[in-house]
Amino acid sequence: MGPGRFQWNQAGWFGAQIGSSLWLLITAAIMFARDWRLGLLTLACFLAPNIVGTMLWRRRDRIAPYPAIQIMLATLAGAAVLAVVVLHAADHLQYLDPRLGSEAWYLALLVIPAMMIAFHAMERAGERRRVG
Repeated sequence: MGPGRFQWNQAGWFGAQIGSSLWLLITAAIMFARDWRLGLLTLACFLAPNIVGTMLWRRRDRIAPYPAIQIMLATLAGAAVLAVVVLHAADHLQYLDPRLGSEAWYLALLVIPAMMIAFHAMERAGERRRVG
């Protein structure tokens, strides 16, 4: 359990962790068919948030859920940005979905910091309720 609004929950934690990074694994499979180096890079981008997330889960007795969620989301954001920037520079974004332009991919990346801000607001609201 955690002290704030967020609580440790195995299904929620791993569901969010894998679900939010699965597109990177699918991207890796697509990229391996085109360029093994881009495949390796996107596979590493998938593995990074999942390794960090698993390490955070294993330390849940020492870290509160809210900062752990923020750390995992920040790691995911870094991995996602790296993947999109490199794939854009290599002119390979169109292989993921030819209907989307690079602008759509960069806009999609804003979902992660938006979630981080929303989670911060939720945590702060929960703190105010406990104090007030």
